[in-house]
Amino acid sequence: MPLYPRHIIEQVLNATDIVKLVSTYCELKPTGSDRYVSLCPFHTEKTPSFTVSKSRQIYYCFGCGKGGDAISFLKDIQNISFMDALEILADEAGIHLPKTSYSSKERSPEQNDKKTLFQIVELSVEFYRNQLTKSLNGKIAQEYLRKRNISPEIQEEFRLGFAPADGYSLYRFLKSKGFSERLLLRSGLIRSGGEEGRYYDFFRNRILFPIRNIEGKVISFGGREITGEGPKYINLPETEIYQKNKVLYGLWEGKETIRSYENVILVEGYIDVLRCFQSGIRNVVATCGTALTAGQANLMKRFAPKVIIVYDGDEAGLSASIRATSILLQAGLTVSAVTLPDGKDPDDFLQSNPVSEWEKRISSASTFFTFYLQQKQNLLSTPQGKITVLSELFRLISIMEENSIKEEFLKEIASALRISFWAVKSDYEQYLKNNYSLRSQTNNSHTESVPIDDIDFLHGLINDEQIKKRTKQLFQEIPMPATPLGVAMKYILENKDPDPRFMEECEGKKLLQKVLLSEPVNNDLKTLAMERLNRFHIEYINQQIGFIQQQIQEAEKRQQKERLMELLSNQKELITKRSQLSGVQIKNKR
Repeated sequence: MPLYPRHIIEQVLNATDIVKLVSTYCELKPTGSDRYVSLCPFHTEKTPSFTVSKSRQIYYCFGCGKGGDAISFLKDIQNISFMDALEILADEAGIHLPKTSYSSKERSPEQNDKKTLFQIVELSVEFYRNQLTKSLNGKIAQEYLRKRNISPEIQEEFRLGFAPADGYSLYRFLKSKGFSERLLLRSGLIRSGGEEGRYYDFFRNRILFPIRNIEGKVISFGGREITGEGPKYINLPETEIYQKNKVLYGLWEGKETIRSYENVILVEGYIDVLRCFQSGIRNVVATCGTALTAGQANLMKRFAPKVIIVYDGDEAGLSASIRATSILLQAGLTVSAVTLPDGKDPDDFLQSNPVSEWEKRISSASTFFTFYLQQKQNLLSTPQGKITVLSELFRLISIMEENSIKEEFLKEIASALRISFWAVKSDYEQYLKNNYSLRSQTNNSHTESVPIDDIDFLHGLINDEQIKKRTKQLFQEIPMPATPLGVAMKYILENKDPDPRFMEECEGKKLLQKVLLSEPVNNDLKTLAMERLNRFHIEYINQQIGFIQQQIQEAEKRQQKERLMELLSNQKELITKRSQLSGVQIKNKR
């Protein structure tokens, strides 16, 4: 992960002319006012397919699929790290990197000494702890913790602290210990800014939660506001000693219990962890203010083979649990989930219920598949809803590697839905067949398999507000496809001026780069877009019809006449809808 803030990376990118940079390594030839082409420097080719956009400041090779911005180009062409590439470009652009940065041009034994950074953080823990327990400044924080019923013993075990409101106390304290501003800035705890370049504390008027690494050393903090001003939680930026994807809050404190129980309970917040520990539940961890990462999943796997998700009981919590389950399954972990009543989080639940009730729910935790079906029960009454739910579950099962385990979960789904295992298995196999080309496309090294019409559809989506409006309307009715095309569509819809330089690395990013560096083939993008949206709708209806057909066969076998009539009626409605959409498509083509 980059150690520089995003705005610094953007500053360097905006100050760099990618055409000038690439020209150092390639012979670029103009193909219009904005674009340049060359033989690709990353693979052997006879016809130039490497394209650079001056206005977009990105490149893309239509031959090998490699694309990116100035930093990624220099990184790959010189085979150096992201950090080194960023520093080289900053130096060439005359940008003085902030003192929070780790600059290779100014490295010294003192700067490279991580031991010093650990000392700074450890002294900060002691300072903040004293502010909470021994200073008048900490009275309001003590009162907040008292109202939240966080015991002094738990506060001590987790070394909770308080950052005073003045914004300079920690800086003065650390300076009095002899640390240089350069090292203080590198710790992330101190910042500088303003016309006078004054130094100030990162945290102000917040209760602080020290974050330990797996060795028990404090490496960072999370901060919770207590006055109703500002974001509820903020977290220290990543530093040389702190990478979010390698840390879990509560893991060091609870790792022996986790090993003993052979499972870990995953919750959302710092307070949830504290409440669990205070209740004697010590096999609990939380992510540090971010969504779960693959690194964190692998970290859990080192200590236990099973994860029990106990996220907040609202819709946002359910969405987060689905994302987490995908990552956990990919890491090879067994996943269960628990829902708490009335949308409560673990903190609320444990304050209003005996621990025995918590233990009862944990011991009877459903597999995530059963949990998800229970949460989506209201959708299972309609064919469309059932397809949506099963598609999500089939996607999760397809992530798993062991076929025997896949079959067990398919049986579980069949039992929960009260239909035969063979019907569910048949649906799953059909799902895999329908999504085979999509998986192949996702695993491909580049996006050449994307049809020209889809490329042109994205051109229209970027440049035409009517197309954008109609697309938003459609995908409020049906799910967005989980493909590179779907990822690119979602990013375009969410960003007025989509800039792939600031997208997460994925095939959807490469596809968007390809679109922005190509010209549309079709002249009538509006008509093409409306036809493509119809096809999206028809493809979705076809999935529904196929699913209902499976149910019809099952109903016939069981001689369920009422159920059969209902299914035939639903199927007829869908076929009528499909015919209407197909008629619109044919009419548009005339």
